[in-house]
Amino acid sequence: MSRKVVNVVDSEPRLALIVNTIVGPMVALAVGERLAVLDFDLGRQVGFEEGSIRREPFKSLKNWLDSYGARRPPQKTPKLELVGTPFQEIVWASLLEIPYGRATTYGGLAERIRVQLGRPAMSAQAVGQAVRRNPVALVVPCHRVVGRCGELIGYAGGVDRKATLLRHEGLLEQIGSGRFAAFNGWRD
Repeated sequence: MSRKVVNVVDSEPRLALIVNTIVGPMVALAVGERLAVLDFDLGRQVGFEEGSIRREPFKSLKNWLDSYGARRPPQKTPKLELVGTPFQEIVWASLLEIPYGRATTYGGLAERIRVQLGRPAMSAQAVGQAVRRNPVALVVPCHRVVGRCGELIGYAGGVDRKATLLRHEGLLEQIGSGRFAAFNGWRD
């Protein structure tokens, strides 16, 4: 997945808004019209002005959250400002390719990135660290990555929230019953 890296201009408005989600309130931070953070740490809004749900990217985020909350796969992802290392950005782009109602393993995601980068090996732990640093939870679906045997591990919002999200998407029962088939339909 190719993405254009956007440089943040100092004059762009930095806005914050508390939004309600199916797993509780989250803080959404925007730079200009791009969503930069969706996090459970409500204290992250320091240094940001109060935003409005009628303004982008919050309007797009609300539409996305409404669709998700109604168990409909969101059709349009808000414009994102994902800033990390080049490796983290590759991992986050791969997360965006995991469709609603599907999940993969950390090992499966590492294999996907290994092939994409043309490397002889890729550490699932390194991929897990990049997943853990995902700044836009829910929208960049890090909750759809599970352990090798379907264990619910490694979610910054807590395992209970991860379970709630997977249950909401109809995945928790599959994972818990041993009928889990990891997503491997990557587009190259």
